[in-house]
Amino acid sequence: MTEIPSMDEVFLRWLRDTVEAHMGEEQFGVEELSRELGTSRASLHRRVKQLTHKPIGHFLRAMRLNRARELLEHRAGTASEIAYRVGFSSPAYFNHCFHEHFGYPPGEVRRFTAGESNRVAGHDPAPVTGKSRRLVSFLAVALLAAATGSLAYFLFAGKLLNARVPKVGPDRSIVVMPFRNDSPEPDTDYFCKGIMEEINNQLQKISALQVKSRTAAEMYRNSGMDIRQIGRELGAGYMLEGSVRKAGDDVRIVVQLIDIRSGNHLWSEAYDGKYTAQIFDFQIEVAKQVAGSLNAVIRPDELKRILKSQITDINCRELAQRGWAYVARNQSLNEIRYLQLAEAVFRQLIETDPDCAQGYIGLAFIHNLKSEHDDFVKCVERAVELAPESDGAYNRRGTYHQLTVQPDKAISDFKKGIEINPYNVSNYFTLSQTYLVQKKDIRKGIMYAEQGLNVARNQGFVEPIYYSMVARGFFGIADYKRAEKYSRLALETQLGCIGVARICEVLNLQMRYKECELFLDSICAARSFTKDCNEQRFFLAYFQKDWQAAEKYYALWARDSATTLRLHRISINTCWAYVLSRKGMKEEAKALMESEIEHVKRSIGFNYGTPLYRLAGMYAFMNEKEVALDYLRQYLALDRAFSHYDRILIDPLFDKLKTEPEFMEILRRVQAEKAELAAEIARLERKGVL
Repeated sequence: MTEIPSMDEVFLRWLRDTVEAHMGEEQFGVEELSRELGTSRASLHRRVKQLTHKPIGHFLRAMRLNRARELLEHRAGTASEIAYRVGFSSPAYFNHCFHEHFGYPPGEVRRFTAGESNRVAGHDPAPVTGKSRRLVSFLAVALLAAATGSLAYFLFAGKLLNARVPKVGPDRSIVVMPFRNDSPEPDTDYFCKGIMEEINNQLQKISALQVKSRTAAEMYRNSGMDIRQIGRELGAGYMLEGSVRKAGDDVRIVVQLIDIRSGNHLWSEAYDGKYTAQIFDFQIEVAKQVAGSLNAVIRPDELKRILKSQITDINCRELAQRGWAYVARNQSLNEIRYLQLAEAVFRQLIETDPDCAQGYIGLAFIHNLKSEHDDFVKCVERAVELAPESDGAYNRRGTYHQLTVQPDKAISDFKKGIEINPYNVSNYFTLSQTYLVQKKDIRKGIMYAEQGLNVARNQGFVEPIYYSMVARGFFGIADYKRAEKYSRLALETQLGCIGVARICEVLNLQMRYKECELFLDSICAARSFTKDCNEQRFFLAYFQKDWQAAEKYYALWARDSATTLRLHRISINTCWAYVLSRKGMKEEAKALMESEIEHVKRSIGFNYGTPLYRLAGMYAFMNEKEVALDYLRQYLALDRAFSHYDRILIDPLFDKLKTEPEFMEILRRVQAEKAELAAEIARLERKGVL
């Protein structure tokens, strides 16, 4: 009787078959293997270590090397060709690993093979043939079905990714610290930061390196901490630091690479010269020297990307750096004047170089913030045309398709951006949002959100905006528990007005008004967000129909609202019109509402369909019920989720519609869809996916 193989033997066979199927994929590592097998990385490691006495990473590498030796014995190609066939990205690294594993180089396989005991990864079970082989196959399939359970989805979800994130060892982890600005001229921080960021960007194009987040490094600017402590906290083995001095056209740049563990300086380089395009060559040389010092091989495609700069004119590069510096100030300070300065600089950049994609990407960003939709579209298309290999251009176009509720086109653009640059975290989160909010595909939405967080963690820091973007996705499908969780994580990572607004919104939609009030009391006492706190206190009073408090906080908000973008003011002014009507100021309320209606109509077809929802509330307030219902019908027809419908339940603007049968039917349909989605979330929770 043929002996039935044990479950451990079946598992090892299944494991080896899976690795064999992906042998030639250089980016197929432990993370991908665990996803293919439908188990966690920790569980896979424990079981493989128990059965083979090897860590899973060593097991995987040993299988590749054993296959390589078989191919070399049969003269199936050169050592370099076989290195790529078994999944090594660098022939030099393959040679090193092969020699370390077998004790001799790949070129001497045939001489050393005779009489040598065969070194394998683990102990293979006896060969299985005939009926027994069919039984093994059956058991493997059965085991796969049982083991994957709740994670069966990931067996096909992993194949949907256009790009996999490279994994590297901790010995090649590096952090680029903020460069010191030694310039005597004022307002040159943007130049110093630009030099540092460009070197950082070049290093990120090398998949064999693990480059820590710029935001993480920024936290240690002028900290005075010991480099060993910084390295431990960031999980980095090496540090690149430098200084920049610009005086007129004279520039001096000094960079040095430091081994954090020993504190030794490995090398330093300096650029002394004029402000010319030679600076680009210096930045590229720094990236190449860092890679060489850490024995990181730069693949040919990576070298091509490093050598290909989007802006080759030095003056255009400076304008781009200055423009994005103004954008950053606008985002942190919420001051319109910085956005105006940025727009002027990007326009100057395009006048200087009409073929510069960065100028159009910058303008597209600004036009989007200002709700100038036609100009936004033109700039996005021009950027993609000029820079088809720019992940930033595809991100901007994907955002356009997302805002105009064209999810399939948005998904295509975001995936293209990930394919071009798997390190650009924002593409993962915007892709996640599109799947969650517009496609209502919970599984894929979660998958890409986790991918984005993993990429951010591999860079050493998860920026607050990343948590906020995950929160926005869950908010869109009315999963308020997770929306609140990630909003609070964003707030813990960095106290900011975006996180405050999101948490207040989540609490208000669940009518947890007292909690919202206590939250604002604590957060506004901890740090001054005067305008933002007054705005959130106004909404809190408005939803509770406390008109006296609403009037108080609107007046305080309005005092500082001149720096707020027009689009943002619409939401609060619409609610204020309702408050005016309750105070008996009917004509003033009507005039304000009519003015805001004209502004909102200009945005129809944009911003996820939000203008349709807003117009429904505005016309309900004006007692034009049929017009309001028509806008709600149009909004309901869009391919997107429904968090706005929860606001309808608490927003006084819709009070006059709440006796209309069609309005109640719309709400019933939405509640049914929400219940269906909530049931799907519950199923995923029970299976352990969530």
